[in-house]
Formats: sequence, C-alpha cells, structure tokens
Amino acid sequence: MARVGAWITSAESVGVVSTADWARWIDRGRAPHSGEGNGFDASWRDDLEMLASFGVTELAVTAEWARLAPGPREHDHLEIERFRLLMEAVVEFGMAPWVCLVDGTLPGWFVDDEGGFDDDRARSLLWPAHVDFVGELVGDLAAGWIPQREPIRRVLRSHVLGLAPPGPARALADTSNAVANVLRAESDAWRLLRGTSPVAASVTGRRFVPDQDDVRARPHAEWLDEVSWAALERVMTDGELTVAGLPSSTVDSLRDAYDVVIVHPRPPVLVDGDGGWSPLHADRAEPMAEAVDRASALAGTRRLIACGDLVNATTSDDPQEQADHLQAVIEAAGSGGATDWWQSSPIDSWGWENGFDVVNGVVDRDRRPRRAADLLRRLAQA
Repeated sequence: MARVGAWITSAESVGVVSTADWARWIDRGRAPHSGEGNGFDASWRDDLEMLASFGVTELAVTAEWARLAPGPREHDHLEIERFRLLMEAVVEFGMAPWVCLVDGTLPGWFVDDEGGFDDDRARSLLWPAHVDFVGELVGDLAAGWIPQREPIRRVLRSHVLGLAPPGPARALADTSNAVANVLRAESDAWRLLRGTSPVAASVTGRRFVPDQDDVRARPHAEWLDEVSWAALERVMTDGELTVAGLPSSTVDSLRDAYDVVIVHPRPPVLVDGDGGWSPLHADRAEPMAEAVDRASALAGTRRLIACGDLVNATTSDDPQEQADHLQAVIEAAGSGGATDWWQSSPIDSWGWENGFDVVNGVVDRDRRPRRAADLLRRLAQA
C-alpha cells in the first residue's frame, strides 16, 4: 500500500445533530441514541495528532449538511467556522483533507419536507446549492471530494431493509428509482466539482449469496447485485443509467467520471427466499479481495482506495486476532488492486444499528490504541 488514510464520520464521532433525518429516526426508537459520539468534538486536536502519529496522511471528514444548513435557507455560522477550523487543523498536522458531502445523514428538512433526492426539484436545485456552498467554503483546503459515501448502500438499508430513514422498506420499483436518483445526484456533484480537486466515487463491494436450500433466493440475490453494482458499472462505463425495471436513460456526465474510486469491501450476506439478509461469518479476506478486484475493474486507470475497519475485518474480541485479521484484509485489498488503505472509524464510535456496542476502531473511546494501531504504523512506514 502506498498511503494510509482514515475516515471520520460526523454522526459517529460527534453524534447525530438534531436537524438530521437520523435524529427523527432515533426519536422514534428506530436506532440507539448517539449522544456526543466518541467525543471527537472535545478532543479533535489531540485526535488529529494521534492519527498523524500512526502515519495517516489523508483524512476524510464530513461537511455535514444538516449541521451547516439546519434549514433550507439557513446556515449555522458557528458550525461553518468549526468546520473550517477542523480542515485547517488537518492540514496543520500534515494530513490531506478529503471532504465528504453526504456521510450517513441528510437534513431532516431536505428528506421529510422537500422529498430528498427522489424529488426532482430538491435534487436539481437544493443539492447543487449545498455542493457549491461547501466548495466555496473549503475549496482552498480540500485535497479531494467525495459527494456521497456509499449512496447505493444507503438506499438499500432504507428501502430494502428498513434500517435507515426515511424507511420503512419499500417496493422494488421504489428502490430502483431511489438508486437512479442518487446516481443522478452524483452526476450533479461531479459536474460542479470536477477540475478543482480529485473527485471520488464511494462504492460498496459486497457479494450477495443466495441460500442454496431455497430456490426462491437466487432471483433476490441477482436483483440486489443488479441494483447495487451492475447499474453503477454501466453508468460509469457507458453513461447509460439502467436500473432494474426502469427505462434506460443517458447520463453523459458520469461516463468515465471520477478521478478516484473508493471501495468499501463489506462481508458477504446470505439472501433467503423472502429477500432477507443474514451475515456470512466465513473467512473475510477472500471475499474482500473479490470485492476489491471487482472495483479495480471498474476503476480502470483511476486510483483505487480500499476502506474498512475492524468490524469488516473480524468478529473477534482478541486484540492479536483483530490485528491479524485486519492485516489479512488489507493484504487482500492490495492483491485485489487497491493502492491505498483508509481506516474507517479509526476511533471506536457510535454505530448506526448497535450504538456504542461496536468495536470498530484501532483506538478505543478512551483513546487507548489496540494492536491494530501498530499495524497502521508499520503499513505507513513500509
């Protein structure tokens, strides 16, 4: 691996802001309370210094829309100043800041009042306005841009599993429409940001395995692969937006778009005859390598970054096993074609489904490094 980076998600590290769609989701008892996340807001300078000491040279941070713009025609100037200071501090500690515009949460007013990305007006007017605003705010500091983190995964979690707002689970046609619309939003962001700093596509690498004991499972698994990967592949290669069950359309701006591809290799899931998911707890290095290899074919000559954490590497609580499994996953990502590794959630943080009962960082919430942190240091030195 050439470079070691990290990714800090706003909601996970500082908590879900009251103006976000997830705040309403939490209030309805659909997700655990986030509090102040892992406390990054109170210790971010020390945390940045610690990450730099691990050899991290690139850091992705969230320009959280719901914090910067609590209302459709309103901006929070204290949050704007705070984000600008954070970006400056990332540079001060010798790391290159990448800016993610949507990372898990969306403004509640955008989703509930304006219809979110599914509404043509909201997607074509309000979303580009946010992209432009952040571009002007920190364009002089941004080393790169990530319009949306794993946007298709976000749709599937909401529309198929009912585990994220706006929920609940929707019909297949609604899911296909939602996938098409987040890809159109990606097109708008690429059009506005291209030529400033590198722009990355954030994609999910996941295999859907049909239950071999249920003949009804295969169509569900094939449909999931179609909407989660094949549609993305077609639009990035040929500019043809063809999502399962929808008429084909052309999105020229996404043909050969992006300068970088960031793949998030995730463990495979078993799909049953009703379309339900359950985790596969087999060895994770091999499917991770397969996911990165598939992303490598999509990336072509673009830079390919693999991004993951301890949750994606292993379910073990043993510190040495955690480090060994993470090393195996990183090596698998390299063999699949990734040139760089970003550690997602480097510090234990709040989780979207399991709250604080998550061990995903190389450092715990008390800032005590695990053995996996030494792996990052060695990787950076190598």
